Amino acid sequence: MLHKEFANRVNNVAGYTRAQLVNAYDTAARCRVWFDQIAGVFDAVLTLSAPGEAPRARTQGDNTLNRDWTLLHVPCINIPVGLGPNRMPIGLTLTGPRYSDRRLLAVAAALADALADRVTR
Repeated sequence: MLHKEFANRVNNVAGYTRAQLVNAYDTAARCRVWFDQIAGVFDAVLTLSAPGEAPRARTQGDNTLNRDWTLLHVPCINIPVGLGPNRMPIGLTLTGPRYSDRRLLAVAAALADALADRVTR
C-alpha cells in the first residue's frame, strides 16, 4: 500500500495541469543552478536536519527541512550533534552544490571531529 501523500501525488488529486507541472519542473531546474552558484563559494551549507529531535517510535521523523535538498538534487550529510529533551538525537545537515560530494564528505569529517567531544551522550 502506498503512503497516502504519495498516492495523492501519483493520482494527481490536486489536479495540476501539464503546463503547471512543466513550469514547476523548469523552476526547480533554475533553482538548482542558482543554488549551485550561491553554495559554491562556501565549504558547506549548514542547516538543522529536522525541526526537533528524532521521534521515540520507530517511525520517520519530520522531513520538512530536507525536501528542498531533494528537489535541488544536492548531496546531504546528516551529523548527530546532541540529544533533545527526550534524550533522542538532534542532527545537523551539511549540503553543498550538486556533484560536490567529495568536498562535502571532507567537511563533514572535519566537523564531526570538531564536535566529537561536545556531543552530549
